[in-house]
Amino acid sequence: MEGLQVKKSGVWVPIRPLENAFVVNIGDIMEIVSNGVYPSVEHRATVNSVKERLSIVTVYSPRLDGDLGPAPTLLSPQTPPLLKRIGVADYFKGLPVDGSALTGSVQSADWGVICYDLLGVILDNIYGGWIEMGWLQDTFPEPGNDSTEVERIRYARAYIFEMIGGYLMSNLSRNLVHLRWLLKLVDFRATGKHSWGSVVLATLYREMCGATPPNKAKIGDIRLLLDQRSEAQFQWTPYEDLTIRPVILKEFFQNLNIWHVKVSLVNYAIVEMHQTDIVLQQFGFRQPIPKEVDVLDDKHRIDLRQTNTNWPVF
Repeated sequence: MEGLQVKKSGVWVPIRPLENAFVVNIGDIMEIVSNGVYPSVEHRATVNSVKERLSIVTVYSPRLDGDLGPAPTLLSPQTPPLLKRIGVADYFKGLPVDGSALTGSVQSADWGVICYDLLGVILDNIYGGWIEMGWLQDTFPEPGNDSTEVERIRYARAYIFEMIGGYLMSNLSRNLVHLRWLLKLVDFRATGKHSWGSVVLATLYREMCGATPPNKAKIGDIRLLLDQRSEAQFQWTPYEDLTIRPVILKEFFQNLNIWHVKVSLVNYAIVEMHQTDIVLQQFGFRQPIPKEVDVLDDKHRIDLRQTNTNWPVF
């Protein structure tokens, strides 16, 4: 019975099952190990309103204390490594929380010129700095082997840009992304020095704060963090799982003062506080009575509709 779909050239294609056969989805890790020979496939499962469908998923991952990178036997002067080698634990940590705050000025920005300079195309449909992600998918197909370096750089910008709007900081429309993020993709070396993890956490915290009023219908589609789960699936349990514990840096357990630090999370107009001193029990520590949390109601009334604000100065 059909249910699995893979995305090919921007279109979801149903996979017809074979009797007595396994279906193997190539993930990100296999793409890294194969040095891009086996690309990771974006896939999803759909439901059938008539027949019941049962899926049994088995996931294989490398050991946390190992390294992850292209297999040395696949590398040569003709096939150099496309990705750098990294520790498996570092890979699973995800977006970095250290680095510079991600903010900036969008005063009087000529978005059409910015789009042309960084993506090489002129776009007519720009809605106050917002563009449709469907346009990105249609305009920037995966480059071929004969593509130029400029074409590959533009494709990489469009791909990261779409990831930001579709998974990291998506809005309720699920199809719009603001061009201010494109300003952070001019130099990829500088891009990697920003605290992207703080940006996503700030966005999540703001949406969760906005969801507390009883008349709030829903929050933004923060897919990466919430993983499309309902509220009923979240459980407050200590992080003592053997697969999670090794990912937490040792200095967090050696220097307990670090758990009493309050950190500002900045995302342009969004400023939230990350207060580790109120979640000590989650990590197996003794939880004292937390101090009264900061009330940021006035800050929550500020949003990016104030487009002429220079946020670093503000």
